[in-house]
Amino acid sequence: MLIDIVLPPPKNLSDKIGKLAATIGKKYRLKKVVDGKNLLPHCTLLLLAIKAERYRQNCGRSF
Repeated sequence: MLIDIVLPPPKNLSDKIGKLAATIGKKYRLKKVVDGKNLLPHCTLLLLAIKAERYRQNCGRSF
């Protein structure tokens, strides 16, 4: 299980990134597109790989 702690950009910058990605996607084949709906632009601050069982023990939730 991966936990991704992120810092999202402001809404206006996020919209500009989405439009730029759409423009680039018309010219080049992209594997993933930052569209603001399915994939959000962000800066990853911390990425943790932990066992789901350990997470449930400490946080009491199941995913």
